[in-house]
Amino acid sequence: MDVWDFIFSLIPDHAETEFNKAFNNYLSNVASIIIFSDIHIKPLASSPKFYIWVLRKFGPDAQITVDCFNDLLKTRVSLDIQLQTSNVEVPIGMNQCTYKAICDAFKIYCNSKNFFLPSHLETISRSASHEILGPLFENYLPTLFGIEVTFQLPMETIEESDVMQIVEESNDMQVIEVIEGDSNGEQGVNQNEVQSDFQILSTKRRLAAKEIKEIKELWKQKLEDMHYNSIYNGSGLTNTFRNSLRIFVEEKLPYAEEKSRQNNNNSLSKRRKC
Repeated sequence: MDVWDFIFSLIPDHAETEFNKAFNNYLSNVASIIIFSDIHIKPLASSPKFYIWVLRKFGPDAQITVDCFNDLLKTRVSLDIQLQTSNVEVPIGMNQCTYKAICDAFKIYCNSKNFFLPSHLETISRSASHEILGPLFENYLPTLFGIEVTFQLPMETIEESDVMQIVEESNDMQVIEVIEGDSNGEQGVNQNEVQSDFQILSTKRRLAAKEIKEIKELWKQKLEDMHYNSIYNGSGLTNTFRNSLRIFVEEKLPYAEEKSRQNNNNSLSKRRKC
């Protein structure tokens, strides 16, 4: 039994809350590090193994797991930024084992479910790594908008057994389930709740058609705003991110919208025949 399991055994009824408090306390202690400077790397609040342990112990829906992904994403992007600026294979000041462990932890989270939110785009826009951009632009977003997925998961990692165990345990959480006939509900949908719903993709709560539509609108608005602002105003986007963004906004989104219109027309035709 490692130290985290031992602590967990002492507070089983309040473990998630207490671990989350401790984790966020660590986050505040490392917040002074400049994330996107030329020489600094944003450190993780704990070891990469802790992040994998959290995912396995508390599951992908827990708030501490979401917080862990947010921290992993910032660190993973900061590593990529240094690789871009220093032209080295391993970030300066970090050994290869630590670097690979952080990359693996990020991959394991991506393999388990979608943690990405529109609010992450500003951070991701500084990345040029296909291991970061691929899961978002070629897997998660195509899945959401109902178009072809060109980036296959799970990604390979050193800790292959960890990947397969977590992916198998959360396999049912990968499907977005739409409830037909709920699109005309009178109750409004809170945007924060909608974002959390798509981030979690949990079978604990099925998403109504109206909610799926609002999730798509949130992503569409953020993607288009970022794309067109980068064209006219310039920005700090990497060329790789800019190209992925352009392809999705100018090519994939119009295709997805046309496909959606055709499906709606086909549905209307079938109803009229009935």
